[in-house]
Amino acid sequence: MERPARLRLVTRILAMLLLGAPIPWLSAQPLSATPPAAADMDAERQAELSKTLRENYRSIRAVVVLRGDLPVFEYYRHGTSPDDLLPVHSVTKSVMSILVGIALGHAAFDSLDQHLGDLLPEALAPGVDSRVREITIRHLLTMSSGFNPASIGALPPSARLWAWSLHRPMLDAPGRQFSYDNQASHLLSVVLTRAIRQDPRRFAQQHLFGPLGIENYAWPLDDEGNLQGSSGLALTARDMAKIGSLYLRSGSWNGMQLVPETYVTEATQQHNHGGSPVRAADYGYLWWVTRPPGETAAYFAAGIGGQLIYVVPARDLVVVIAGDASGAGGRRLINQAILPAVQTRAPH
Repeated sequence: MERPARLRLVTRILAMLLLGAPIPWLSAQPLSATPPAAADMDAERQAELSKTLRENYRSIRAVVVLRGDLPVFEYYRHGTSPDDLLPVHSVTKSVMSILVGIALGHAAFDSLDQHLGDLLPEALAPGVDSRVREITIRHLLTMSSGFNPASIGALPPSARLWAWSLHRPMLDAPGRQFSYDNQASHLLSVVLTRAIRQDPRRFAQQHLFGPLGIENYAWPLDDEGNLQGSSGLALTARDMAKIGSLYLRSGSWNGMQLVPETYVTEATQQHNHGGSPVRAADYGYLWWVTRPPGETAAYFAAGIGGQLIYVVPARDLVVVIAGDASGAGGRRLINQAILPAVQTRAPH
């Protein structure tokens, strides 16, 4: 970037920060062109980061780093561009959690402690374990519904998979233990659709994607018009970063409180100790939570293949990683290469 253009860019950013406005996504400029000092980034380590990614993290397709409102680093592997839609896999669950929080803020739910027996008549069907009706929205959000996720049974022809999943055996009473369960996340999507009483795509666009300026995305529906609750969402890496930034700002965006602040706080704190498939992390509301002092305090959305939206409040930092292979080493990269390049400062 030429010096006059860089000065105009920095001046514009500083002016917007002083006015309290969010920084627009500078799609015409490479994010790495932002002067590192403007965001408390170590310039030498930032320069080394692209080389480290190319040589040691070949399964990583994209990395985006935001410091507060300021994009400070962007990397795309050869053949990947900022406009590419990337499958985020189970990061979908974390975005579903955001929609539940938004719906709660719009009084679509009385509380997170409403029971499936009150929300889904199918939970009262013959052959369904009586404990299923006691499962709450909170249980679904914390992966503690009690279902045995490994036992779906024989699916009748043309059956609704989500309704049939209610017939699964229970491992324990609801709320007792964490058990990672894709079908329970999709049940949450069904509950959301019933509660908002409208097309969930329209709801998501009006209350989340539209305000964030996210236009290029894909999120398939099931046969009954519910968003796929456990996987299926595709976003650009930059728009993944917006999701992280929304939570870094406690659910606020451009002066609008999109998600209730109390919900964001609850969603990103430990409710149980988690378990497979993510190691050494606790669990919130479909968001994972790190365990200091072994790892810097943070919370993150994770998907198979190395997808991460990683938020570090004490560093005012959002890191997005998109990969194409399991074991991509994203958390190791963040802790060993990205965090050391960012100077500590108080969150805004």
